Amino acid sequence: MTRHSVMLLEERCKGCTLCVTRCPTEAIRVRGGKAFIITERCIDCGECIRVCPHHAKSVRSDALEAALALETPVAMVAPSFYGQFKSAIPVEDLLGALKSLGFAGVEEVALGAEIVTEATARILEGEDAPRPLISSSCPAVVRLVEVRFPALLSSLVPLPSPMEVAARLIKRHYGESASPVFITPCPAKITDSRHPLFASASSVAAAVPVRDLFAAVVKAVGRGRVDSTAGKTGILWGRSGGESRSVAPGEGIAVDGIRNVSLLLEKIDSGNSEGISFIEAMACPGGCVGGALQVENPFMARSRLAARAEQAGRESSEASRTEKREFLLETRVMTRENRVMALDADPARALEKLERLEALTEDLPALDCGSCGAPNCRALAEDIVQGRGKETDCVFVLRSKIRKLTEEMIALDDQRGSIGT
Repeated sequence: MTRHSVMLLEERCKGCTLCVTRCPTEAIRVRGGKAFIITERCIDCGECIRVCPHHAKSVRSDALEAALALETPVAMVAPSFYGQFKSAIPVEDLLGALKSLGFAGVEEVALGAEIVTEATARILEGEDAPRPLISSSCPAVVRLVEVRFPALLSSLVPLPSPMEVAARLIKRHYGESASPVFITPCPAKITDSRHPLFASASSVAAAVPVRDLFAAVVKAVGRGRVDSTAGKTGILWGRSGGESRSVAPGEGIAVDGIRNVSLLLEKIDSGNSEGISFIEAMACPGGCVGGALQVENPFMARSRLAARAEQAGRESSEASRTEKREFLLETRVMTRENRVMALDADPARALEKLERLEALTEDLPALDCGSCGAPNCRALAEDIVQGRGKETDCVFVLRSKIRKLTEEMIALDDQRGSIGT
């Protein structure tokens, strides 16, 4: 069974290669006029979902009906959720509307964000903490580090995500049999709920995309109210800059958008951190408000979220602060097995493949046109080495071979003609 939430709807694919050129980990190829995903490279960032004009990329998620059928389903609302709705609708009404859909309760992930904020700040205070420390709150970024920047794995914050912390709190409140249901803004968090980054199993029972229940929530506004305990710090986690502002004010930077994140990590990987203490990196534009499974324009949602944070006018409630202090005492630094990509599990074979890859790259035209169905010439060379492609997938190599064959045939025909005379 696949570990990934992003999937391809082959019948809709036109083979246009737009997703191929936009994938940050070169995980997509087009062969035979159809795209396919190299699963070990995919980070579930949702960029292909965002850019495909034919809607040929989709997501494996849980249906709302299936989630509501679980034992004691409790909705988990991420801070970015609030930015999807008009500011005139109070947060309490949104929470009430969501609960009225059939949930046993509704809880805010903002408290989990506050807990992770404080725990991260404590790690950063330690003398042996890596500099810069890189946030692990975005699972797509963590997987990007695994695939492209394995040397930076030790720089990731070794803590569970706010989503996971919130799910554990729900089980504490409602009982171990409760089913936390995350209302997710992106595919990466669906994957993280099924195959968590810093734990053997997740406390999240299901993940339902925001876009799948947005209309139902709007229609249900006015059916009830649920008090909000979210504070300004937790709410601002839903947009880029919110985490770094709280964890390392004046010492951290925030970057959003998967390409921007990749460019920054390239600099950090080369040793150029310029005295930065903390990096908040979010794969989606504007942060979680720009998730591929959201409905609102990310810039509009970002503005709304900032306004809602100011309206909160406080940090979390006293009860939440007490619970946060108690939970922090139980927080443990997590470790995980690194899944670094290699050309082959056997080091000797991997070296042989690398040498062949380099030689093939030299022979290819270095035009990076994408006509072969790979994002660039080096990626095609890797495909050839791994048995996923052949040299004649390159139209220029194919044209050269055809030209050479034609010249040989003409020469042979001329030779036969001269013999006949």
